[in-house]
Amino acid sequence: MPYCQKCGTTLPDDEEARFCPNCGASIQAPSRIAKPIEFSRKIRTERSRRTGSIIVAIAICFIITAFGAILPIDSSEAQGTSQEFVKLENVFEKVSPFFRMTMIYGNNLMHSLVTFIPFVGPLYGSYVLFSTGRFIAAVASTHGTNAFNLLILTFIFPHAWIEYASFGIALSEGSWLTLMILRRSLGDELTNVSKAISACALLLLSAAFIETYLIFLFLA
Repeated sequence: MPYCQKCGTTLPDDEEARFCPNCGASIQAPSRIAKPIEFSRKIRTERSRRTGSIIVAIAICFIITAFGAILPIDSSEAQGTSQEFVKLENVFEKVSPFFRMTMIYGNNLMHSLVTFIPFVGPLYGSYVLFSTGRFIAAVASTHGTNAFNLLILTFIFPHAWIEYASFGIALSEGSWLTLMILRRSLGDELTNVSKAISACALLLLSAAFIETYLIFLFLA
């Protein structure tokens, strides 16, 4: 029995049928002889590749941030960054928890969405992660502590892991999207993009909720 090579749907026996009744893909000779087990194997391989690329991207996110944190920072840059952090703390103290969560979520979501943009997105995301490392270096310099130790300490909090998982997904999918454009297979990638954006949005929302709650406990 013939199956569609793209979606796995059983194809009609009519030899004159030219398109899959489920996904509309063109029915060619290879499509009509594809077996379900081959299709399932292809799906599993694709999922493994995607999962592996996300894990690698998360590791790269951490490495970029760590690189920004361990680079030397002069006192003027550290002082300026610390002053910006103090201003942000003052703003957080004056606004409601809901608005605080909205600010955190909106900021992280914006950076994440830009990272999805083909070609320039992964570069932008890398810059944001590097800037995060520079911020950690500035705080460590101001308080006379080791920047890398402060970075590791940050990951005690669950929202940090969730945020980096989100940026890993965005960085991975932005890279995949770039690759598919170069291969001229953009249409096949749009479904994966929508799923990745939805996953990032939900993860960052949960991270913003956790971070807001921790800030509330700290300010209480």
